[in-house]
Amino acid sequence: MDLVPSFELTETQQQLRGEIQRFVDNEIKPLDLNEYEWQDDPHERTPWDVVDAAGEMGLKNLAAPVEYGGMGASALTLTMAVEEIAVGDLGLAVLFDQTWKISRIIAEMADDDLRERFFEDFIDDPRHILAVTFTEPANGTNYIVDYEGMQFNTTAEKDGDEWVINGHKHYISNGADAKTYVVFAQTDPNAPAKDGTTAFLVPHDTEGFEVTHIHEKISQRIVNNATLEFNDVRVPEAHVLGEVDRGKTRTGEVLKESHIEAGASVLGVARRAFEDAWEYAHQRTQGGKPIVEHQVIGHDFAQMATEIQAARSLLWTAARAVDEQGEGYDHEYGHMAKVFAADTAVDVTERALTKFGGSGIMLETPIQKYHRDALSFQHSDGTQEGHRENILAHMST
Repeated sequence: MDLVPSFELTETQQQLRGEIQRFVDNEIKPLDLNEYEWQDDPHERTPWDVVDAAGEMGLKNLAAPVEYGGMGASALTLTMAVEEIAVGDLGLAVLFDQTWKISRIIAEMADDDLRERFFEDFIDDPRHILAVTFTEPANGTNYIVDYEGMQFNTTAEKDGDEWVINGHKHYISNGADAKTYVVFAQTDPNAPAKDGTTAFLVPHDTEGFEVTHIHEKISQRIVNNATLEFNDVRVPEAHVLGEVDRGKTRTGEVLKESHIEAGASVLGVARRAFEDAWEYAHQRTQGGKPIVEHQVIGHDFAQMATEIQAARSLLWTAARAVDEQGEGYDHEYGHMAKVFAADTAVDVTERALTKFGGSGIMLETPIQKYHRDALSFQHSDGTQEGHRENILAHMST
């Protein structure tokens, strides 16, 4: 059962979708992700052979500029692509989606020399993944729902022709494995974050930078989230991305599709749960017939399919708005799309899990993993409450 309306995609997008689906079928679905998830060494939880294979087919470079060897994908293409990868695994989808977003930040905000040097290293290294550092112990949804007094606790001060970064970030996706980080630090202590934050490019081997902790999670265990420490980390002036004090604001302008992609990734998990449960419901017999033939079960599948299609319609509408409206894009669409898709994923994965009865909560049955993964987007990329607050703000203007 194909729940994706391919008639809404161009021929090129349909071709890419087919390539990603084959990649997922051949490289990700055959893996025992349960075995990867519970490895003692967090670095062994990521199937790096799959990351390498994705690099060979150009997936990692999907959002990178064409002139540097990337695909320069549109918002709709990225939205479609991340859903398809998440059908294989949400953690891997997050690994690539974060890298896509950050490569866009660097492409749009780095000066010519830094951009050239970065992409020269990035394009041909399949394991050169990226991380962005917003979240701090005191600042999570704060940076999604901005308020006048919000500031980052991580700071950067100018010292000659260098900047010195000090601070602490946590829960950072790709944080333990990235080779390059985009770090947001408060550079004007007298201004709110939107007017006093600067973005810096920090290579993983910079002196004073350290990954101090890898978080244990119930969700997205295939991708590592980490705590990062910055102790007198020195970066040259050339590593400033965009204008000083305007990093946070400019990033929001560049990544209009960020929340849309987040919603699409978790929708991919809902689709995988639906597909597995649909197949199982035709095989599992109770009461003398396959359980899908019991009306109460069949109607539940009809409801799940409807929710998935509705969520995708909202996501794709928002993505098209990014592609077509440019600077006039209304960010309300992205907030709505993320909220609806994330709630849909939790609902669908829970309903799908119940179709497996008692086996659904057993670790050897993959359906429980999909539900665990879906729960992460109740807060990942901003809490649902934070996004609803932004929707309300748009409604009130």
